Amino acid sequence: MMRPVTFRARFHLAERLDDAVLVALLRAITRRGTQGIVMKVPATAEVEACLASLAAQKIPIVTYVTDAAQPLRLAYVGMDNSRACATAA
Repeated sequence: MMRPVTFRARFHLAERLDDAVLVALLRAITRRGTQGIVMKVPATAEVEACLASLAAQKIPIVTYVTDAAQPLRLAYVGMDNSRACATAA
């Protein structure tokens, strides 16, 4: 028998978040269990290493507004910045 879908959103909002704090938060979410993460992410080495670990665990990552390298995330939602720059130039 099929069960109804359950969606639980957890929000962590901060104007600025230190990379170490963000990585700790992502690891805590992973320990609790998750079927995916949607996030605005800084493209730093420490964060991308964490995203690589999540990708290795088959946890889908969707980024918005800011992007991470393609192998680290499933999809990106937002403006195509390279096209926007070309149009502005």
